Amino acid sequence: MNLARKLAGGAIAAGIAATGLLAATPASAASGGGCDPYGSGIAACISASGSDVLPDFYINVLPAHCQSVEFTLWDITANTRVWSTGVACKDMHGGPWHIHATPGHAYDSELVVQTGATQPTSSTSPISYW
Repeated sequence: MNLARKLAGGAIAAGIAATGLLAATPASAASGGGCDPYGSGIAACISASGSDVLPDFYINVLPAHCQSVEFTLWDITANTRVWSTGVACKDMHGGPWHIHATPGHAYDSELVVQTGATQPTSSTSPISYW
């Protein structure tokens, strides 16, 4: 085979690979996620990267009389708390934290601000599906 034909063959293979027509190894995919669009000054969020879910939160307007704040990642499929942390009573952005996800499971995050009132102020992220 002459050099011109070898180069042309390599260019065609590169073009096919660039367009994604060659078989690729399957990858985990996540869908959903984002931030709670209804939070009043606070928002629980969730996203995904690789094999991890990434919960984070925003406190833009701290509820009055804050006593404590807890941020939790929930595995909805297994109905379990995966991870939780207490955070300061102040306006802030927390996270994201990288938490390993189980394929086929759904996750959400929850931010709860205890104020001494009967009902705490809370925000729950949209669901992220694995």
